[in-house]
Amino acid sequence: MAEPKALPEEIIAAKPKPLPDDVAGLVDAMPELDGRGAPPPGGKGRRGGATGKLTGPEWKDAQPVYDKILAGGRKNVAAVIAMLKEVDNGEDYKARYTLHGLGAYTGRAGKENQHADVVAAIVAAVTGDAPKPVKLALVRELVLFGDKTATAALAGVLTDAELCSDAARALVAGGTVEPLRTALPAARDAACRAHIVNALGELADAASAAALRRAADDADQSVRICARFALAKIGDASAADMLAKACAAEGWEGIQAADACLVLAEKLAAAGGAGAAEKLRKAVKDAQPLKPAPAPAPQPAAAPTAPKPNQLDEAMKSLAR
Repeated sequence: MAEPKALPEEIIAAKPKPLPDDVAGLVDAMPELDGRGAPPPGGKGRRGGATGKLTGPEWKDAQPVYDKILAGGRKNVAAVIAMLKEVDNGEDYKARYTLHGLGAYTGRAGKENQHADVVAAIVAAVTGDAPKPVKLALVRELVLFGDKTATAALAGVLTDAELCSDAARALVAGGTVEPLRTALPAARDAACRAHIVNALGELADAASAAALRRAADDADQSVRICARFALAKIGDASAADMLAKACAAEGWEGIQAADACLVLAEKLAAAGGAGAAEKLRKAVKDAQPLKPAPAPAPQPAAAPTAPKPNQLDEAMKSLAR
């Protein structure tokens, strides 16, 4: 009986390799960096980590990895999160890519239970003792989800100067307003107040109009500017006089107040308040008049140039010599 022929090498190479059983091995199954861009002397990246760019796997290759991680539930997702390093120097790119991929993969229909595991693991880390830079990366993932089950965790970091911006964005993505209303009077950091006010404007929360009018008188310029825009986006007619007066402020604040007035004027006009809208436009025109373009500076007269000698005259003189 003849021995069976060996399979060609290209067929052997094309056979999928079995996936590892441990989470670390599954994360390591993600592609290596493309290697584009030569590393500096010393062999490490710009910030001391990995170099090159990552071309993510095709879904057909990534799906078995994600499915195997998700089979272990929230515990396995937490293990991926534990692989994130405090210093984002690129060395943990596979873990960060895998976590992001798990969120995207479970966002599809039919994956609701697995998505709940992903969100629960992230929320546990955000409310736990993970390093602040890791929490920041996780809150940014929640921005993409807009998941209301993360509301309590996001509310807990709304007054954290390092996390409030992305926490506010995540609440906007989920259309959740109550934590923002609660956090505004409690926020000590001006940047946090500005982010919260801006989020309330994005959500056009009319119930926050009174708090926003108070914020428009905040000691911090950025908070005042954001509050005026928030009131304009809401279409708060009672803020019209306040915004009109703010147009007279010097410099950047006055310019931004004028922009907010024009936004509010559009809102009021659309709601049938043509007279109030025109009043706002006039306030902008009076406070921020268009300045005529400066006249061009006079150009110095060109120095007279000596007349060029007539070539024929010069030739005749040369022959006469």
